Amino acid sequence: MIFFKTYGIINPLYIGGSFMDVVMIIIEVILVIFALFLIAVVLLQSGKKTGVAGSVAGGAEALFGKKKARGYEARMAFLTKVASIGMITLSVALVLLQKFAG
Repeated sequence: MIFFKTYGIINPLYIGGSFMDVVMIIIEVILVIFALFLIAVVLLQSGKKTGVAGSVAGGAEALFGKKKARGYEARMAFLTKVASIGMITLSVALVLLQKFAG
């Protein structure tokens, strides 16, 4: 068993750092993905029917009717909530890992 641990056969992600370093890097990458997703979702929401979001929502409303446009708005609002909760959760987890693991 010591042979496997020494040569990294059991844990192939171990390349000179600790396992917690790898976990923190993975959380940071996921946090960046959530941040980019949140930016995209917020930019696609329509405010006062101006800009890119207004043209997308206006086109959806003209093509599918008001019910479908409301479904689009509801979906965007839901995705915004999911992305923001995910970002907050990952940020708190990363801070706790940095404080207690290292």
